[in-house]
Amino acid sequence: RQMTQWIDDVSHRIRIDIVAPPGKLGIIIDTCGEGPIVHSVKPTSPLEGLMFKGDLVVAVDDEDTREWSAHYLTKLVAKKSKYERKITVLRMEGSNDCGISNSMSNDDGGLPVDPVIVS
Repeated sequence: RQMTQWIDDVSHRIRIDIVAPPGKLGIIIDTCGEGPIVHSVKPTSPLEGLMFKGDLVVAVDDEDTREWSAHYLTKLVAKKSKYERKITVLRMEGSNDCGISNSMSNDDGGLPVDPVIVS
């Protein structure tokens, strides 16, 4: 597991590259106005402690995902499940446009759309 981060001066969000191992990721993704967003991370996920509820998924292997639905993102990630994947997220303090808190907890607060489990 590897993580690289830097601060995006324009949006004051932290942009983080996470290298996900081959196999199932154990994250649940939702769709919001900003794009695919992390709904929760399962305790057994290899990404626990790297991805958090409220992280906005902006790229997979440098392919822009901001216009994608949770369903489409899930299909892409599952298709690449035999390989490592670089997942780029934006993280900021407070809450995002979907009303999801970006705290480090993974409680299941109300969401606008049904979340999708990422394999």
